[in-house]
Amino acid sequence: MVYMIRLRHVWIAVLVLVLPYATLSDVVMLRNGDRLTGIVLGMKGDTLRFESGDGAVLHFSWKEVRELLLDRSTTVVLENGESVTGPLLIGDDGDAVSSHGETPTGVDISRVAVIHSPKWGKRYRGWRTTGVASLAAKIERGNAELDDVDADLRFSLRKQRHRFSFVGEIERDQSEGLDTKHKWSARSRYDRFFNKTTYGILGVSSEGDEFAELDLRNWVAFGVGHDLHDDRTFRTAGQALLLRVLDEHKTKDDNKYWAARLAFNLDKSLLEGRLRYYLLGSLTGDLDRTERYFAESRTGFRAPIWGGLVAIAEAKAEYDNVPSGEAKKSDYTYRLKVGYQW
Repeated sequence: MVYMIRLRHVWIAVLVLVLPYATLSDVVMLRNGDRLTGIVLGMKGDTLRFESGDGAVLHFSWKEVRELLLDRSTTVVLENGESVTGPLLIGDDGDAVSSHGETPTGVDISRVAVIHSPKWGKRYRGWRTTGVASLAAKIERGNAELDDVDADLRFSLRKQRHRFSFVGEIERDQSEGLDTKHKWSARSRYDRFFNKTTYGILGVSSEGDEFAELDLRNWVAFGVGHDLHDDRTFRTAGQALLLRVLDEHKTKDDNKYWAARLAFNLDKSLLEGRLRYYLLGSLTGDLDRTERYFAESRTGFRAPIWGGLVAIAEAKAEYDNVPSGEAKKSDYTYRLKVGYQW
């Protein structure tokens, strides 16, 4: 129990240290409906230079840009020679006035002549971030009392050859005050890029499942990954990992073993950016008991609502061919969620 408490404190510390970076993200809205997050590197001569969260530097004609949110203090030179500095919202019918505080200043996009490269604070120099946080909840009162909660957080930090990512999730269902489902997981991963597409991986994970009688599962992973395709409309990557796993059970002995994992992820823009499809999947095999394996997939669609708000329809499938206790081999979850994407 003391070990579990300490481990949870470690995950809380990871979130406290990393989440401040998630606020540093510029947003570009294109006239074709695409929405990109990353860093604006500057605009001159009718060309906007933009670095996406995955490190790719993109170039857009200024005529393609519908709206631009500069999240950090940035200097913009207007056609009349005046300059505006601060967090800025550049779009139609903006008012070019000085910015004070965190609220962005509105600037008319037709008046912009030059955008200077923004200045980063020492702590955040060079980092970019992308992510999404979502929540699905159901509360029912009457003939039955039901409470269902499904919350998750995913974000990634990238700086040249370094990438840090975190995934946290909790699923908890109650009926008449009693838990009918209680699962949680937290995963953190560091990628060190050897070149633009290939990287080494170091990862750690913790998870628990009340009804699979899994008190705690921890693993440390080493491996390699490769970004097969990576731009604003289509991203896909694969990873191969070696895991050292420790399972702590409620009713049987703890278990340590080596495992191998293959993972795959895909994210594609559809309908000119008005919809995104994503797929994440993994297959893990126990190297000590080769007949045992785990499979997990998560697939769904994200559609923008307003600003950074998105609607999410998702299906999650999990399979364990040798489950603990009386747990079933398969577990399926279908959710409609509301989230925030940056």
